[in-house]
Parts: sequence; structure tokens; C-alpha cells
Amino acid sequence: MRIKKINCPPSLSKYQRSWSQDGRPQKESADFDKANPMVLLLHVKLRGFRCYADVLVRENFTFEQLHQFLNSLFERDDDHLYRFECDDGCICVSTQEELEDKGNALLTRNCYIGHHLTKGSQGYYLFDYGDEWEHDITVKEVMPADSETQYPQIVKLYGRIPEQYPEY
Repeated sequence: MRIKKINCPPSLSKYQRSWSQDGRPQKESADFDKANPMVLLLHVKLRGFRCYADVLVRENFTFEQLHQFLNSLFERDDDHLYRFECDDGCICVSTQEELEDKGNALLTRNCYIGHHLTKGSQGYYLFDYGDEWEHDITVKEVMPADSETQYPQIVKLYGRIPEQYPEY
């Protein structure tokens, strides 16, 4: 089951977006407080498997960076389309072609997790539209970043990571 999409009018946004001439959002501003950076503790559950990860990522991480990190964590080849959906209505897609099909979507490289995920909020991550590796993302905590810690960071990894291509 996917998350219900709610389109948030641009006037309600807490952050700045740039808009194209046809009224589509193009990119968000990285308007985070550099003096007090925050990190999000994400619980990422792989649907259909007894496998999940708890990870810490900075709020100024783009969804593209989150995809790259999760793809590496779940030991996958990065040769497929993917998208994220957040319960605030944000949809982030990986290619320009998908962007044209999704209306108000943003490219993952232009969209920041800290703008769309807050404590208790949820997201959906779909990798590979053919094999459909589906993930549920829940924000467990938002906390100040530790200046001594490098992010992203794996806090916990549970279960056996399934092979991407078990039959090949």
C-alpha cells in the first residue's frame, strides 16, 4: 500500500522552491541552519522480508543521496529507476522523463529529506519498477548532529539482505 498523496500548496511550504515557467517545482533551497545541523534517525523496512535498517542521515541529505546510501546498504546495482513518496505529498523521481509524468514531482537530486520528513512522518521508497523493491521509511527521531560523527551512519541492521537477482 502506498502513502496517500496530499499536494501541499507552495504557499504552505516552510522552504523555498524554484518554479519553472509552466508552474512545476524545479528545486528546493538548502536553507538549513548550518550552526545547528540536525540528523534524522530513519527506520527503513524492506517490504516482504524480515530485514530493516536504522540509519542516521543529515537533514540536508538529498533524496538522491539517500537512495545511493540505501542502495549500497542493501547491496544493489544502481541501474534502475526509483522514487520516493512522503506523507506530506512530496514525490521525488530519479529522471527528467519521470518528472514530466508526475506533475508536481521533483528530481531526487533537488529535494532535501529535512524538508519533508519530521519525527513520526513516513515515506515510501521504490527501487526498480520491474522487481519492485519496496521500502517503508519512518522517522524515529530528529536530533542535533554530533560534530564528531560522520553521516550517514548505520545504527542497526537486522535480518538477511536478500539478493537483488537471486534467480540469475
